[in-house]
Amino acid sequence: MAKKAKTREDKLKVWEKKISKKLDFLIVGIFFLIFAATAVNKTLEAKGMTLRGLLSEVKFPGKG
Repeated sequence: MAKKAKTREDKLKVWEKKISKKLDFLIVGIFFLIFAATAVNKTLEAKGMTLRGLLSEVKFPGKG
């Protein structure tokens, strides 16, 4: 079992480590999403389609 952090400084260090790890995952996730979106966009453009054209064909509920 892990020792419990007793002082305020120890608790702060533990919290900083947890937040740092979560922030790293968030940053990597954002870069992955940008990479994936770019790849999808290039694939669509290679097939002669654009994202704007695809969205114009989608029928959204409640809109004309």
